[in-house]
Amino acid sequence: MTETQPTDPPAGTTPADPSYEMLPTALDSLSEGFVLFDAQGRLVLCNRRYREAYPQIADMLVPGAPFREILRQAAIRGGHVRAELDMEAWIDERMSRHEKNAGPVDLWLSDGRYYRLSEHAVPGGGIVKLLTEITALHESEMRYRDLVEQSPFGIAIAQDSVLRYANPKALEIMGADRADEVLGRAFQDYVLPGGDPLLYDLLSGHADEQRDGAVAAVDLQPLRGRQRHVEIGVSRTRFEGRDALRIAMNDVTARQDAERALQHAQKMDAIGQLAGGVAHEFNNLLTAMGGFAQMGLRTPGDQDRLRYCLQEIVSASERAAAMTRQLLDFARRETDHQSEYVDIARLLAELDAFLRPVLGEAVATRIEIPDEAMPVMVDRGALLQAIVNLAINGRDAMPGGGTLRIGARILPPGDPLRLRHPDLEHDSYAAISVTDEGVGIDQAIADRIFEPFYTTKAQGQGTGLGLPMVYATAVRAGGSVDMESAPGEGATFTLLLPITAIPEPEAPAADVLEEGGSLSGTVLLVEDDPAVLRFVRMALQDMGLTVISAGDVATATAAFARNGDTVDMLLCDIVLPDGGGDVLARRLARQRPDLPIVLMTGYSPVAARPDVQELAPGRVLAKPVDRAALSAVVRDVFEG
Repeated sequence: MTETQPTDPPAGTTPADPSYEMLPTALDSLSEGFVLFDAQGRLVLCNRRYREAYPQIADMLVPGAPFREILRQAAIRGGHVRAELDMEAWIDERMSRHEKNAGPVDLWLSDGRYYRLSEHAVPGGGIVKLLTEITALHESEMRYRDLVEQSPFGIAIAQDSVLRYANPKALEIMGADRADEVLGRAFQDYVLPGGDPLLYDLLSGHADEQRDGAVAAVDLQPLRGRQRHVEIGVSRTRFEGRDALRIAMNDVTARQDAERALQHAQKMDAIGQLAGGVAHEFNNLLTAMGGFAQMGLRTPGDQDRLRYCLQEIVSASERAAAMTRQLLDFARRETDHQSEYVDIARLLAELDAFLRPVLGEAVATRIEIPDEAMPVMVDRGALLQAIVNLAINGRDAMPGGGTLRIGARILPPGDPLRLRHPDLEHDSYAAISVTDEGVGIDQAIADRIFEPFYTTKAQGQGTGLGLPMVYATAVRAGGSVDMESAPGEGATFTLLLPITAIPEPEAPAADVLEEGGSLSGTVLLVEDDPAVLRFVRMALQDMGLTVISAGDVATATAAFARNGDTVDMLLCDIVLPDGGGDVLARRLARQRPDLPIVLMTGYSPVAARPDVQELAPGRVLAKPVDRAALSAVVRDVFEG
């Protein structure tokens, strides 16, 4: 039977009413399935669409058929249940749902399509069932679910400040094996301190709509496994009918590890070029220092000549110190990028002696040092490496020699150079330019020069890593890189770094050349280099202090055991032959909690370690030790 056949006319109509005659046709015209059962559970009306959805029991969907018998035939013909006991339980469950008018349910029926079945009570008794095909909607939802569940990116939903959903990749990033390990917890619980403040604004919902979807880079500590570096995007959404936040996560830990490895490889490539030139430069410095020392010893009675020789020795030692500091900054391998305030003018002033051995005598270097201060927040070692990389590229572009110009200027809003980079958001930028007179860069390859491993140099002469590292350094500091060039006209690369205001430093203590007696007290000095030990001891004695000297941890420990009550300050090198100076300092501090501690080190990353700064806050001297800096720290201890 293919047409709707009501048994009795609905209330208020008679078989002769036109409305009654139109009812079967009207029901059959519906795109939804329709069936009506009376209060006794017998079928009253059923349209064609409903029968089409149940082809196996279409012959049962006739007026007067009991709903329970329809269910029984559906179970038998559809093979839903086999045992009689199971069949009765299956029928009872569906009868109960039918009588209670349960909420909508989604079904896959024997016609191969998905439907949403809703049941509605009829006043006076009876049930109307509506069957709406949702195959397209269901398939769309399944595609969306598969897309989310199989996504290579972590996707989570946060609502009321806690996580309500997390896909498998998000669980992996957060180090969870099961969803219940993270659901109900705040996403911020996994974010390590010191991350991008934008993330907290986004997660709190305080960010304006223009920042919706903005990306912030953070470090996460998963429930299990190593720390992860993750790019986070947060945007508004709806979840179960209420406002929520969608959190998208891109785990870039592997990429960051690769960047560090590439950066280290590029450093090694540059250091190889540095070695010979640095040795030559240090030989020059040693020649100057040794030569002037010998000249001074020849005529010790000539005070003017002696002072001149000593001044030249001091000048050469300062040049050596600057080169050593830059070599350490350049060569250190950090586990994390450490940003600090860097004065561009001072960095460029120290750069000349460092670059000379790298570039060779065929290249003339012109460094224009700006008059105004340009403080930027950047990884000092990475910035130094970036400038050296650009300088080496400039040298290689001038095989016959030429002039390399390096300079810096402040880039105000509206500057044409800045207009080429509309994504720069800070008020002012430091523009550090490196310009060569070389062969130039063809515009056909200009867009590729920042790609990793892309190089225009001959095989074996370049890694293709230098410019990508330059770009990464600038972007990490919140800036960018600009390039201007044309074939045969040289090239100019410009690092654009945001200028950052820094607090006014305290005025340094005056370097008074006191003649003994100005201070009173005893210092335990621990230093393994004999020359450094003699210099520091003499400087302390010039201040009027008594000095107990030791060259290693064992000697210092024994000396403190004998004279601990009289020691007023510990001055200790961090690296000693039989142990760490910081370890010694902690041991002595446990015996004398009031003991002031001053540390010395020739390795800047050690000085920046949090445990070292906590042990001697503001009292870590960088080698080579400057007498003025030593005097300032010692006076702070004894007079502060």
